[in-house]
Amino acid sequence: MGFVDIPAASPDTTGLPEYRVTEVYTELDGNDVRMAFGTKRFGNVEWLYTVVISPEKLIKLCRHCELVACEAFNLGQLIDHATKGH
Repeated sequence: MGFVDIPAASPDTTGLPEYRVTEVYTELDGNDVRMAFGTKRFGNVEWLYTVVISPEKLIKLCRHCELVACEAFNLGQLIDHATKGH
């Protein structure tokens, strides 16, 4: 596996907790959106943290996240394809 270039503008996340999220619950909070994120363990959801965000910012972030997710998915497909010897 090769090295990944880290852009200079990347945030310093040293010491911050990292969670593997598998579940999300959303509700309206006035004009904002509240989201609870969790992970399913042993058949139960363990809620980890909540976020409150404006709908405009959420739409922008979701579009960005979708682009990154598609890139990660496509990369996974290329790596999987390469390891199968096709």
